[in-house]
Amino acid sequence: MEKKPAYKEMSSRLIAVLHGKYFNSRDMIKGFDAVSKELDDLTLDSPDASDVFCKFLARAIADDCIPPSYLTKNGANNDKAKAAYKRAEVLVTMKHGIARLDSIWGVGGGQWPVKALTKQMNMILEEYIASSDLQEACRCISDLDVPHFHHEIVYEAILLSIEKSSELCLELMFKLTGHLYEAGVITKDQMNHGVLRIYEDIAEICLDVPNAYTTLAKFIEKGHKSGFVSNRLMQELPQRGRKRFVSQGDGGLIKEPED
Repeated sequence: MEKKPAYKEMSSRLIAVLHGKYFNSRDMIKGFDAVSKELDDLTLDSPDASDVFCKFLARAIADDCIPPSYLTKNGANNDKAKAAYKRAEVLVTMKHGIARLDSIWGVGGGQWPVKALTKQMNMILEEYIASSDLQEACRCISDLDVPHFHHEIVYEAILLSIEKSSELCLELMFKLTGHLYEAGVITKDQMNHGVLRIYEDIAEICLDVPNAYTTLAKFIEKGHKSGFVSNRLMQELPQRGRKRFVSQGDGGLIKEPED
């Protein structure tokens, strides 16, 4: 209760790791029930115990350790516990709540494993598609506090456009990356790195999504016209005159142009 946010973050991760391997959801619920009954006493030494408890609870739900239904079917037997459960319910059900809970302790994303960061970015993008809330998506990305890893958001945004193969998704991802670039959240170097990574993987992506290059070309052309794909980057990208990314009938393979 009295440790720094970084220690609370490690405790939340430990709970997630233990779940499924050593403890099931029932065990987790028993543990939270036990703590909730002690909140009155815990508050004497840690005035913010109720708030800390509610954050641990909400994070455990976000990590799928405890079902959300527990919030309304719990063993709360005191006012502080009841208030904590209600606050946890707000955190879980609020807009972009699940995505925000991964950083509930305010610990920078730089301390997260790469896979966890990628997963978090994908969650933000999926929620952005569902809500079309550009400002909220930008805020969530900024809150991750990983400027060195913003090339991943570029990569994942373009990849999602390719995989969903819809004009709506393409337009949403284009608006998001463009806005992040104009706002200075994504630097030119990070933008270039993310785009070049997609081109490096496009042959493999085409095996699963045969029209991948067509969608990628649309995204890049729009980005070039808008200014966040620079002339210099355009010159560095593979040219279809040298290597041709072929159509669905060719299975997404790359062919050298015929003489």
